[in-house]
Amino acid sequence: MLERVVQASQARLDTSGLRWPRPATTVWALPVAVYYFVRHSQDGALERGVAVLLAVGALALVRRHPGRALLVLLALLPFQVVILSYLLKLGVPEAVIRPLGSWRDLIILGLALAAYRDFVNAGRRLDTLDKLALGYIVLVTAYLLMPDVFVRGATDTFLGAPKDWETRLLAYRIDIGFVLLFLAARHATALEHVRDRAMRVVIVTGAVVAAVAIYEFSFSSSWNTFAIQTLQVPLYSFRVLHTVPADWGDIRHYVFIGGSKVVRPGTTFFDPLHAAFYLLAPLACGVELITRNKARWALLTTSLIAVALLMTNVRSAVIGAVVIVAVAVRQRSGRTSANRVRVATLLALGMLLLVPVAASSGFSSRSSQATDTSDDSTSAHLAGFWNGVHALGDDPLGRGLGTQPGVGDRFRVQTKVTSEDAYLQVGNELGIPTMIVFIILIGVLLRSLRRAADIAWDVPLASAARTAAWGLVVGGLFLHVWLYYGASFTMWGLAGMALRAAESRQLEPTPAPYRIDVPRPTAVAVDDLVRRTSRPLRPFAPPG
Repeated sequence: MLERVVQASQARLDTSGLRWPRPATTVWALPVAVYYFVRHSQDGALERGVAVLLAVGALALVRRHPGRALLVLLALLPFQVVILSYLLKLGVPEAVIRPLGSWRDLIILGLALAAYRDFVNAGRRLDTLDKLALGYIVLVTAYLLMPDVFVRGATDTFLGAPKDWETRLLAYRIDIGFVLLFLAARHATALEHVRDRAMRVVIVTGAVVAAVAIYEFSFSSSWNTFAIQTLQVPLYSFRVLHTVPADWGDIRHYVFIGGSKVVRPGTTFFDPLHAAFYLLAPLACGVELITRNKARWALLTTSLIAVALLMTNVRSAVIGAVVIVAVAVRQRSGRTSANRVRVATLLALGMLLLVPVAASSGFSSRSSQATDTSDDSTSAHLAGFWNGVHALGDDPLGRGLGTQPGVGDRFRVQTKVTSEDAYLQVGNELGIPTMIVFIILIGVLLRSLRRAADIAWDVPLASAARTAAWGLVVGGLFLHVWLYYGASFTMWGLAGMALRAAESRQLEPTPAPYRIDVPRPTAVAVDDLVRRTSRPLRPFAPPG
């Protein structure tokens, strides 16, 4: 009887007209809808509509496969300029290439959606680190939506916050992208299965970038020809990024050492600063595997990365590399003494090789273009630092999104401040309160990574993320490391997965102590045992 009622109700639902149209009807209606949209759309509306559809599809795909999406992000970060430049050469319109530059933001947003779903389903609660990260994102969002509320108005000597929406949005994406990726990597459950593969992807990708750097250093003319004629990087910068190249015929960077002009390889980033700081995370992962004797192939890749890092001649990144190796050779569970001694020996040899180069350059000669002049780099760093301090005193609430280096240079923002310090830069752009929140976030992150390395001592990624974080945090004292998306996204993504590994280890059930359960005998069994073993009493007979 119950089955008949169910079948009758289903039949009524099928004939009630509440169903979606049949697939055939939808397929026939789709060309009509597309024709109507194209016929009545304004200029550029078709491109925007296609971009929106592709973005929605990408978000759905990333949310469905977050692990693979993260691997793709880590593998393609260093090759964004190479891929987009070549697509422009193949004839892809600029209106299509420009939105493609947001591919990494779509992946991060999709990972964040997957992490939010897993966070809600698990019934977890926010801890101090999560609250600091979300607080930082909220403050930056307020500067995006209400710039005039925080930044002082325009005067005769100050133009106020940048009003262009594109400028502020690009700066916003750069400022919060790595923090959002950190939260996604920490709370997305599916990323636990790709933890080891992510570490290998970072090392292999870093080795490829290092190999290109060594090739550029050794055969700079061939690399310059390839970048200009085959990839057409200057044309991409001019037509897509709207930046005028310093030299249309030479994309190389130079440094003067001992009176000689030496190439500073920018590898696939076409920027030696960006390339050097990106290589710190692969170096940390490779050194960690060497100290644990986990993979022999890591010795070759790590050596390539170290050599390429020295060739970039970025002293702040070299200091960060020394910090990474110094932290990695410390005694910790999982690291053998023999391998730690080998890494320490390699560090000593690298320092010996670095001393003549530093002495010949006087720690002061650096030039970013192919000129015959040399700038006093140390004086420039000090001047930039004090310039940032004075700007922070004049504008304690910052100058607004887009006044940071990079974005400010690209859009020619006149109120841009270059403080030569990653933490002063946050204050100059977003104010002292945001700078304090960001510094506290960095400190709590380092403490959490240390605790994660102790808990998940057998997980190489936990210790590698800690050493990479220390290297970039120290490098941030001298340059704006968090503005380099390759370095910041890689390090903060690894840090999120490292904390996730430690939290999963804490949630594992504790095994119960081993014991043998012996069944207790019943009353019937006891009576039977007594009856079988007892003997009748014999009368006592005296001897004799």
